Amino acid sequence: MIELTIDEKKISVEANTTILDAARSVGIHIPTLCAYRGLSPIGACRVCVVEVEGERKPVASCHVPVQKGMAVRTDTPKLWEIRKMMLELILATHPLDCPICDKGGECELQDITHAFEIKENKYKLNNPLRTKVGANPFLYIDFQKCIQCVRCARYTEDVEGVKAFDYHGSGGYSSEMDRRLEKDFEAESIAGVIAVCPVGSLLERPFKLHSRRPWDLTKTQTTCPHCSDGCQLVLNTSSDKIYRVTAVSETDFSQGHPCLRGRFGYGFINHPSRLKAPLNKIAGVQKEASWDDALERAASNIKDIKEKYGTEAIWGIASPRLTNEEHLAFASLFSSLGEGNVILSSGVGNTAASGVREVMGEGYSIPLSYIENSDLIIVIGSDLTETNPFLANRISRTARLKESRSVVINPRKIELCKSSWRWLAPKPGT
Repeated sequence: MIELTIDEKKISVEANTTILDAARSVGIHIPTLCAYRGLSPIGACRVCVVEVEGERKPVASCHVPVQKGMAVRTDTPKLWEIRKMMLELILATHPLDCPICDKGGECELQDITHAFEIKENKYKLNNPLRTKVGANPFLYIDFQKCIQCVRCARYTEDVEGVKAFDYHGSGGYSSEMDRRLEKDFEAESIAGVIAVCPVGSLLERPFKLHSRRPWDLTKTQTTCPHCSDGCQLVLNTSSDKIYRVTAVSETDFSQGHPCLRGRFGYGFINHPSRLKAPLNKIAGVQKEASWDDALERAASNIKDIKEKYGTEAIWGIASPRLTNEEHLAFASLFSSLGEGNVILSSGVGNTAASGVREVMGEGYSIPLSYIENSDLIIVIGSDLTETNPFLANRISRTARLKESRSVVINPRKIELCKSSWRWLAPKPGT
């Protein structure tokens, strides 16, 4: 542990912790626009500068590690002036269209500008004309509002393992980036870059098409229904309609970055063809019924089957997309019918999974967070990129950054093979 002092407060943190993270750990706020949890530090915005005793000039707290005995000051008149000047330089080339910007109310630059009480800008710089990219159905890109924090480039490269954004020097983005976004941009990266962008440069295209503002929406936390990862989402609703989906927090399994399906796969909820009430089949015709009537009829039919054929004739099929609580309720329902009931899932019939259960035990499981500390990861007969996108991302990232090994056993060469140590393609019948 490293002991240091921040604003006359003595603290102790792990080695290699940055000054910014050390300050945050004890509730000391340091403004920043480029730093983001889980991304490599870069010190691009210089808004997070602090004074360190013995240093000739202020340093960027986001990428300077703590040292034993270090004395740091985070709030002085000199730092206030430096930070205010850096903000004014950023605003000099940033469109000041806050009243109509879709990021209004959630813009980090807007919040910091208000905190520093910047009413006018004394700097007048030529704003280079950057193109807008509009071909992607999920992502609206306005590079005119980009503040060169490089979060998007670091996210796609550090987390997703793809170089979707190209950045050079202090002048902004390269001209080749637009074409890369049009052709080669990994779809799963889209949801993440929207979450990390601090301004209105990267936005959800579906949400931008609506006239709703963020503060008009009611936020409700829920569990993502698209796979068994259990990522937590926030539904942004108004008048019983979902307008967008955001992440719950950076501490969730998804680390605040839901996959493409998690963020945009909600259209079916408000689709006019979706069933909104149970149907009873009477005389060969499906007729809408109340929940009480439907449940009473189902219970009656199950009771008749049990009396005629016994409990072994009643099987329950559960989806792996259900939450643990829903699985428990489902299991309780069938266990109440008596002995001999079997609860099935999509994993039944998977001989590889059956073999693992036979060796490791039926109840064997570990937290998903253990993946990042694993030396060897074996993926058997599953295309996790399709079924569990964020889990696949965790495995790929661990193999890429932490030198752990992953082995894919699958007759098909799936996406996860790109980052795996070995791909074993069993022949049919083996």
